[in-house]
Amino acid sequence: MWRYAILVGLCALLLHCEDKRETDAQKLYDAAIQYSENQDYDKALELLQRVKVEYLETKVADKAEIQIESIENLRHMLMDNQRAKINQRFTRIALALDNYKRRYRAYPLTIEDLKKLPEDIVPDFKDDLGNQIFYRGYASEGVSELEPDNYALGCFGSDGLPGGKGKDSDYFYQNGKEVSHLALPN
Repeated sequence: MWRYAILVGLCALLLHCEDKRETDAQKLYDAAIQYSENQDYDKALELLQRVKVEYLETKVADKAEIQIESIENLRHMLMDNQRAKINQRFTRIALALDNYKRRYRAYPLTIEDLKKLPEDIVPDFKDDLGNQIFYRGYASEGVSELEPDNYALGCFGSDGLPGGKGKDSDYFYQNGKEVSHLALPN
């Protein structure tokens, strides 16, 4: 009889532990959802990964896997949207720079030089987050440095600093097209 009581007690303890693990996993999952709703996707993914790894045997782990995929897809869409906005801004700037070159036979040395154009043509050199867009006019070999025949543009993501991934990714535009990195003369 006492063996039966011990066995029943052990089963109850195991069920309690299993319920506790499910509850703990659910708490992490709920916190991750809260971070996701506040657009802190990195923290949300971190917590969801913990659920997936530390609580693999729970039902919540399956929900976490689905949520991870959903957040990753959302992040890719947001990055694509950010890239499209930057390309649109770069295109507007490129049009103004080309207009300047037609009038003055060279690209401007600085963005201040663009103020020689009519006010309605001069683009804003800030991204959607208010960070300054990098501009550099430069000359090809054999061309005077004072008469740049090329230019480069750069946007350094949400942090405004070179380097970074995700929302902090850098975007560059050179020779009339988007490029993965700038190749500038010294």
